[in-house]
Amino acid sequence: MTFSELLGEKLLQHNESGNESNEISTNQLDGKTIALYFSAHWCPPCRNFTPKLAEIFKETHNELKNKFDIVFISCDEDQSSFDEYFKEMPWKALPFSDGNSSTILGEKFNVEGIPALVVLSPTCDKITADGVEEIRVASKKALDQWSQGKRLFWSREPREDEYVWEDTACSLCYLSPLIGSRHGCTHKECNIDLCQTCLPNNKHEYPLVEYLMPKKT
Repeated sequence: MTFSELLGEKLLQHNESGNESNEISTNQLDGKTIALYFSAHWCPPCRNFTPKLAEIFKETHNELKNKFDIVFISCDEDQSSFDEYFKEMPWKALPFSDGNSSTILGEKFNVEGIPALVVLSPTCDKITADGVEEIRVASKKALDQWSQGKRLFWSREPREDEYVWEDTACSLCYLSPLIGSRHGCTHKECNIDLCQTCLPNNKHEYPLVEYLMPKKT
């Protein structure tokens, strides 16, 4: 499948001044890894995540522009909300006038909530649907991995005596979900979780403590 077949023939892109958006051919995505960004102006978690994603995208754009791009898939309810929100984004967008495209694409890729980043290979095969979490854990490294056709997170089967920390990934090896002993920082502003294997490689500025495993019910 091509991106033109998936998204339609036209996308929107800001002009150089950023004041207006113009139609471009979807064929400009050919040969690239593409992240579909499902998001909405009315959604507070989306509004918090978009500036971080935009900052990372801008920082890596010159290096990755021939290999990676993002397309905004609006979940907004009207054109004006779409227009206002798209102004904050340095990437491309599926036109809002495409009606139920966000619903159709969301169902196709099993999007259950927003914000969501579904990363696709140049042939539209899914690399990962955990794009938002991979960005939160690894920032620019996630985009670099995607541009190489790789997902950041990996997993393994837990042993019978190992606890599985759902929705938590190791900050060094990116094991997701984190399995077994979990070590984190007591400082609320620090977003770090390490598995037992990575603990000896810890270089965090504050001491880490081991989480107590929840009792089985």
